[in-house]
Parts: sequence; C-alpha cells; structure tokens
Amino acid sequence: MEVIKETLVVAFLLISGIVMIINPMFVWKVDHYFTVKDGEPTDLYIQLVRILGVVCILVAVIGGLIFLIHGR
Repeated sequence: MEVIKETLVVAFLLISGIVMIINPMFVWKVDHYFTVKDGEPTDLYIQLVRILGVVCILVAVIGGLIFLIHGR
C-alpha cells in the first residue's frame, strides 16, 4: 500500500511540474478562478510558476529514486 501512495505522490508532482512549465496560464486560471474576472498574471508570476514546476519535477525525480533505492 505504501508503494502505491509513494507512486501517486511522485506522479502527481511530476505531472504538476510539467503543467506548470508548459502552461502557467492554466495554473493562473485554476488559482484565481473565483477571485479575479478577466485578470492577467504578471511576468513575475509566470516565471515563478515555471521555477516551481522545475522544483516539483526535481523533487519527483529525487523522491522516485529514493523510493527505488530503499525499496520497501
């Protein structure tokens, strides 16, 4: 059961990171759907979302490798 949870966490982080890098506007829309009407994100927001996407991918890869090495 732990393996399934770990795999889901790694997959979620990996997919989230990819979406953040490829389509930061989607993240903006999801994040501000109920609070902003016809708003646009700043360039800083777009850059920070992409950086966070890279961090998510790195954490997913490192976490996946740790789970594989320690193999429960």
